[in-house]
Order: sequence, then structure tokens, then C-alpha cells
Amino acid sequence: MGISDLFSRNLNRAKRGAVKELIFEGGYELYSASWRMGKLLPISETNIFERDWDVLVILDGCRVDLMEEVEDEYEFIDSVGEITSTGSMSLEWMEKTFSTAPDEELASTAYITANLFSKYACDESMFSRLDEVWKHGWDDELNTIPARPVTDSAIDIMRSESPERMIIHYMQPHHPFIGETESLSSFNPDPFGRDNDGVSESLTVWDTLRRGEVSQEMAWQAYKQNLRYVLEDVSLLRENIAADKLVITADHGNAIGEWGIYDHPIGFPHPAVKNVPWVETTAVDKGTHSPSITQQNESGAIDERLSALGYK
Repeated sequence: MGISDLFSRNLNRAKRGAVKELIFEGGYELYSASWRMGKLLPISETNIFERDWDVLVILDGCRVDLMEEVEDEYEFIDSVGEITSTGSMSLEWMEKTFSTAPDEELASTAYITANLFSKYACDESMFSRLDEVWKHGWDDELNTIPARPVTDSAIDIMRSESPERMIIHYMQPHHPFIGETESLSSFNPDPFGRDNDGVSESLTVWDTLRRGEVSQEMAWQAYKQNLRYVLEDVSLLRENIAADKLVITADHGNAIGEWGIYDHPIGFPHPAVKNVPWVETTAVDKGTHSPSITQQNESGAIDERLSALGYK
């Protein structure tokens, strides 16, 4: 699966109206036009390997303004900067980031990832260590990979292997929303819903928002709770690994109605999706947590898991 395949899939979904809210009120034309213009007039992007860091924490789908709303709640967030991501969805970000990074830098980097697109963009030979946590940390009830297996894997590998650099890719705050919220059930419709043609399509929180089944405020609060949920694990991580410079960022943001678009379709150049947080802090291993490591064979079809995350 390549990024062009995903772009075509997004457009086909919009054309047949299966999940018509994917591209809403003229967003179809804007989206397809932005893809073409992006190929002709690419915007300036920042590859993470151009920046200085020892440990890089990726919060999947985190908007800059979402991080700004919670920054006062965490002592390790002094200020929220931003960079322009190489992608507007995860596979695009992985392919454009890792394909242009110097081989020697990748070879000294451990990549701990909960994002399933590593199956298509990554190979063990690229990194000093590749741990695809989605293979052993998937939660069937939550339809996602919780934060703790990612945290535990990162701590264990950092302590046992001491890689020069480490990228830790959490799935949150990307939906499904598993942070505590009174309306949590409203944001987890059947991940294997069907469209008008009987074709299997994933339904996400953004689908319910487009349909008017939840308010934007309710969706935003659940989105923010999902960020708080993962930041609690980042706080634990900071006390159990050592890093002179730990950076918290994202692979992409998320549109919530900008240009009539919801979610984060590939090739979408709006700043709500392309601009991501950049937070610099430190980490000291105080030994406050002993990781629980469960390695098991991959179970469950990857297509079903991608559907649960809204990618199919």
C-alpha cells in the first residue's frame, strides 16, 4: 500500500457517497485540488532528522492548538512550538521521513511504534531496533493500541540496549478515544459499519461529528481527553528513560471542518493537519516503573485493525 493508493481510496469514498462526510460541502474539489497543487508547489516541510533530539515522542494526530490547551497542566511542557510535518497522514509521514533520512542516522535509531503503517513503510534493517507494538499490544476491546505497551517497550529497550536515539510513536490522541469521558460511548460507533452500497467502511468520531450526532465541543473535549491520557504515559516515560533532549511532536494534526474536511486525508495541506507541536524537555531514569513486556505473535487481520482506526 502506497500513499497514492490511499489518496485514490479517499476520493473514491467521497465520490460514491459511502462516507460522504469525508469530504464535505465542496471539500472534495478543495481536497483533490490541494493534492495536485501540493505536487506542483510543495510547502516547506521539516524532517525530524533535521532537528536535534535524543528521544522523539510522536503523538499520533495531535493538533498544535490541542496541545496548547493542555500545556499548563503539565510541568514538562514549558512552551509549545511547531513545525510543518512531512505528511498529513501516518503512512505519508513515515515514507517521506524515513526515505530521506541519512542511512547512518536511521541505523542508530530505535523505532518503537504503535502505528500499523510501519508494516508498509518500515523494515527491521533500517533501524537499530524496530518494535512494532501493534503486533503484540493491540486491545480488541478498545480497537486500538493503548499507551502503556508502547511506554513499557520503550523503557525496556532503552534500558537494555541504550540506542543512540529513539522514536516512540503512540497512537493517541488519534481516535478511537479511550481517555476518560462521560460521553465516551458516543465516540466509538461500530468500527466495521457499512455504507449505502453494503461496502464495509469504518465509522469514526469525525463521522459522527459530520453527521451532527455529536457537537464539535463534545468531540473536541473527548479528543483532548485522549491527549491527556497519552501525556500521562509520557510523564511516566520521562521518569524511566534518560535523555538530555526529549521532544514531543506529532506525525500530523487533524482537520475538524477546515475547508470542509474532517480527519486527516493524505496530501491535505491545511495548517490544522500539516502543522504539529514541537515541545522540548528532558528525561531522567528514576527507576519508578518496571515495564511489563508481552511478546506474542501478531493476531487479527491488519485490514480490520486499520478499519478500526478509520483508515479503511
